[in-house]
Amino acid sequence: MKTVFKKLVINVSILILSFLSTESIAQNYFYKTFSWEKQPKVYTPAESEKQSELVLVKDFTVLEGAYDKDGQAVIFETHHRIYHINNQKGIEQVNKVYISTDQVNEELDIKARCITAANKIIPFNSDNVKHVDNLDNAGPYTIFSIDGVDVGCDVEYYYTNKRSFFPYALYRVNNSLPISSYEFTLISPKNLIYESKSFNGLNAFVKDTTDKTKNTLRLTQSNIQQVEEEKYSSTNANKPAFCIQLAYNTDKSNAKFYTWETIAKGYYNNLFVSDKVEQKVIEKFLDKNKITKQATPEAKIIALENVLKLQYNVSSSNGNLPINKALDTKNLDEVTALKMYIYAFNFMKIPVELVITSDRMNKKFDGKFPTQSFLDDILFYFPEINKYTSPLEILSRLDFPNPNNAAIEGLFIKEIVLGDVGMPSSKIKQITATDYTKSYHNLDIKTKINPSTLVATLDVEQNLMGYSAYYVQPIYDLLNDEQKKDVTKNYYTIDKPESVKNLVISNTDKESILTKPMKITYTQELGDVVESAGDKFIFKVGELIGMQSELYQEKKRVSDGDIYYAHYFKRTLEIEIPDGYKIDNLEDLKLTKTCVIDGKEVAQFKSEYKIEGKKLVVTAYEDYRAIKYPLVNFDEFKSVINAAADFNKKSLVFSKN
Repeated sequence: MKTVFKKLVINVSILILSFLSTESIAQNYFYKTFSWEKQPKVYTPAESEKQSELVLVKDFTVLEGAYDKDGQAVIFETHHRIYHINNQKGIEQVNKVYISTDQVNEELDIKARCITAANKIIPFNSDNVKHVDNLDNAGPYTIFSIDGVDVGCDVEYYYTNKRSFFPYALYRVNNSLPISSYEFTLISPKNLIYESKSFNGLNAFVKDTTDKTKNTLRLTQSNIQQVEEEKYSSTNANKPAFCIQLAYNTDKSNAKFYTWETIAKGYYNNLFVSDKVEQKVIEKFLDKNKITKQATPEAKIIALENVLKLQYNVSSSNGNLPINKALDTKNLDEVTALKMYIYAFNFMKIPVELVITSDRMNKKFDGKFPTQSFLDDILFYFPEINKYTSPLEILSRLDFPNPNNAAIEGLFIKEIVLGDVGMPSSKIKQITATDYTKSYHNLDIKTKINPSTLVATLDVEQNLMGYSAYYVQPIYDLLNDEQKKDVTKNYYTIDKPESVKNLVISNTDKESILTKPMKITYTQELGDVVESAGDKFIFKVGELIGMQSELYQEKKRVSDGDIYYAHYFKRTLEIEIPDGYKIDNLEDLKLTKTCVIDGKEVAQFKSEYKIEGKKLVVTAYEDYRAIKYPLVNFDEFKSVINAAADFNKKSLVFSKN
């Protein structure tokens, strides 16, 4: 999807090159003066660092924006890293080095060595270097192994690459390891001024004024603590990180390149503006597919989504064909698809706003720092009905945008018309998450137990709505039989697929996608859930709700809780009590846990029961109404998660009257 944005961003490189002077070409590049220690000493880890497999002793980067000898704007990047190896697992991680060469124009230098525990230097064998055009579909890489790597040694390498110029970037600090020393330096010609912002506890950049011929910004930080990945956490978004971007070219003007207004204008010009020919093609398309004949704005939006997402291949790889040819071939590039959506909504008089944002699990959107680095994903917002959708994602439908794009800020762009002239209006606003009541996974099971054979017969009905069906219902009818079989296995509450009979899956047609619950019904006969206990038997009632997540950790929690979407579960278990039997431990079924934030209940688990004649009816209700759970409230959130896992272990004792 990010290819869309490459087409829409301001081409800052052109602005730079148009003000190039021969004086600015004649530069002394940093990488030509860089060298490492001639007689290094192996690193001695602190006690707190010895528990980690590796210590990142030094993480040093210099990016130099410059003009090469041909007058082209480029980036010279130098990376220097030293790892200390504490154990065998550490060896496996660094005895082979992988360097991405995507967007690299030229590899200028590469060196590596091993410093043993006895301070012996084992030099790099350049014959170990391999170049791979496409490593596991991740693009080109340079790969090399390092000889002599053992526990207690240091692995050190550096390289310099010449890259295509990029005016902005977001970098994360890899704090999955303890980092002894971190340094990042940004150098640019005197006329090119960068700005920066740090996040998640990382130090700010400081201007270095010692070199009067260049602009230099430097970030340094020591002893960055290791943070391990935690469940229910947006791990990447919580990593120390920073943005850098080109702000001014003083040879041109004092105008700032990036403001939310200038960014919005670029998107508006590319997506909201269409010519008469394109408009007629889109109007004919709407008429042919009877989209304009739908009764309500919601129905029109859903109909348009279903046609474009189920009948057309929308991809950045399709090329920018004229819209009529793209429709004829059923292959639309993403920009064309977005233009179609926007004009169609305007033609049908459905107010719409373009929303551009980040994946909140991957990065935090900062509305106070205008940058393209936050603009990864596109949504549409319909203000009159207060609903969103993700137009380029086949799983999404109205009111259910990509859940990772909710509960985060975004850039909202709408068109305002003055007379006959349209223009963009933009604003940073919060993207509201879909209410928890619209996403559920409900479970109804009727159970009969035969005390003689110790077999339980289950009649199961599951209803999945909204985000609980998001990853299956929209594409289920596109799967082949084998794929359907594999997907369906995930919904058997008791993992015994061979015992499943009479399976029926319904509400997967296009009209039902995220508007009706996907329904799964089947029967099972199981002996594993019933056990003999002398003249009694034990029924593992908790297993009927399926395996549940557990959240137990020995180490102190360091991050807030974060879930993908708000939702609830309602499980109703109806169990016929066999003639001549009673249940001894009904009170064990009662369990209640809640999470309260700022005086408001935001999550709960509650199980209870009632007897209706010869039937036991157990309900186990669980909901998560909030998406974010602050660290101070995390223990209560954890208690709700674990309550479901505790219920899963519940058993009932049946004894004779």
